Amino acid sequence: MKRTRGASPDAGDIHLRRERGRKAQQAFRQRQITAINELRASNEAMQAAIVKVSQVASKLGSAELDRAVRDAVSIAGLERHASVSLDVGEALSPPPPPPPPPPDKPANGPLPAYASGRMSPGFGYGLWLEPAAPLQRDPPIDIAPYLAIDKTSFASVVYWTGMMWGTRLLEAAMRGDNAEAEETCRFSFGALRDMGGSDEQILHAMRARLSFRRRGYVEADHPGYDPDKGARVQALMVSHSTAKGLRLDRFLRPAAVELAFRRRLGAEYAVIEQGLKGLGSAEEVMRVRALVQLMVKTSRCLGDGPRWGIDRIATILETWAAWNSDSPRS
Repeated sequence: MKRTRGASPDAGDIHLRRERGRKAQQAFRQRQITAINELRASNEAMQAAIVKVSQVASKLGSAELDRAVRDAVSIAGLERHASVSLDVGEALSPPPPPPPPPPDKPANGPLPAYASGRMSPGFGYGLWLEPAAPLQRDPPIDIAPYLAIDKTSFASVVYWTGMMWGTRLLEAAMRGDNAEAEETCRFSFGALRDMGGSDEQILHAMRARLSFRRRGYVEADHPGYDPDKGARVQALMVSHSTAKGLRLDRFLRPAAVELAFRRRLGAEYAVIEQGLKGLGSAEEVMRVRALVQLMVKTSRCLGDGPRWGIDRIATILETWAAWNSDSPRS
């Protein structure tokens, strides 16, 4: 029978159209997946290249190249692993945190389409891809005070320089070929090891804190991020110090050390303040750098960052006074 205008298409036509639509959607999905995989591979290759350049730049000693690499590392979302050195002079001024983003923009910028979850191919269906890992912007309780203060203050510089130095020190010790690094680790991180923390766990925790300092957030699945660990560590610190016969109130954190320096030195503390900003005479700046190095290398982590015994602080203050008395007055 001849089909007239307006009649419904037969089942064969409907089947063919559905089959063409199904194949078109499959092809669309495959193109999207291929493009995503290529983009991810390109991104991974870029990150690997930046890491290699970073390693080379750290050996060349070029300040300009070092700054350029640091910017590239920051943009790529990597943490720079500089060549290990027990000298913290180069880390005196940690990279400043990025400026806060506008209220309506996430700190890491808008997510690309492939990382934002739902993608609509336009066929009335959805293509579900694995979303990017969520970000955590609530910092661990032990670093919160040092994120809020002036980054050039004595407490801030000592705290964050100590954190960066600690990561390099621990990386050197974990390689197993640096006896000096391992000996220093026993002094600096012995309490954490006694509380059951492995070197890998300690290193992850420090890297997570440095990520908060640099970027203002950390990935929720970062192995060093545990929002509840701060309270548990505080309890462990108390029980461990009691068992060891240590009094936590006699081991000062950087903010308390800065207060002790201010009270002891009075008007002379201005030399330290200026030196931390790179101001003053070259000799004064060099002495302040030496002071920071001395502070960092004599610190101990009892669970919440670097601390110093009261007796140690008294000795360091005497050393600073001796440096001042030996220096020529203008």
